[in-house]
Amino acid sequence: MEIDSANKHWQKNNSTLGVIRLARFGLYPCPVPPNVMQFLFTSCNKNSVFESVGSLLAGDQNKVTHGPFTGFTEKISNVGADKRVYLELEIIGQTFIIKTRHDGFLKVT
Repeated sequence: MEIDSANKHWQKNNSTLGVIRLARFGLYPCPVPPNVMQFLFTSCNKNSVFESVGSLLAGDQNKVTHGPFTGFTEKISNVGADKRVYLELEIIGQTFIIKTRHDGFLKVT
């Protein structure tokens, strides 16, 4: 959607359901580069809801916040293009790689 910043009513778009705030410089809206928009669109689920992988990186230690491994602190082995996270889970001296959703982690600093 393109906004006509000369139209004084463009700010009404901020009250649209699902819109937090339009990107702007100073008082006026600014265009978002097409490659950024494409990234945002491809990061949406089937319901058009944005699902950020955030700053999950291979090698990071993260605490699992929900699911069967809640409370475990595990190292990320890989973050897949399908937004799945591969964790290195160590149980009784054995290391297993498990695949899980990208949400439900707290980064351990």
